[in-house]
Amino acid sequence: MPICLILDFPQLSVDDRDAVAKAINWPAEWADGCYAHGAGNADDGLRVVELWESREHWERFLQDRLQRGIGEALGGRARPPQVTEVELARFELQG
Repeated sequence: MPICLILDFPQLSVDDRDAVAKAINWPAEWADGCYAHGAGNADDGLRVVELWESREHWERFLQDRLQRGIGEALGGRARPPQVTEVELARFELQG
């Protein structure tokens, strides 16, 4: 089932997101099962919004690439995000 993830990273910024993206060669090496990704500065840090084909796709990307990239780019500044997950009953793509 498709999911929407909202990840809030306190005290991080879009620049931090860009450093992680560079570490994992994103978006040139797009993640299998990721439909969309967006990021912006929120009230107290970084907010990332993503649409995934399934939770399993997200978890595979997290384990295989993202955790390594976060550690490489941010070192000890990395903290687990607050995650809001919404299972999508309906999801359409334009095109």
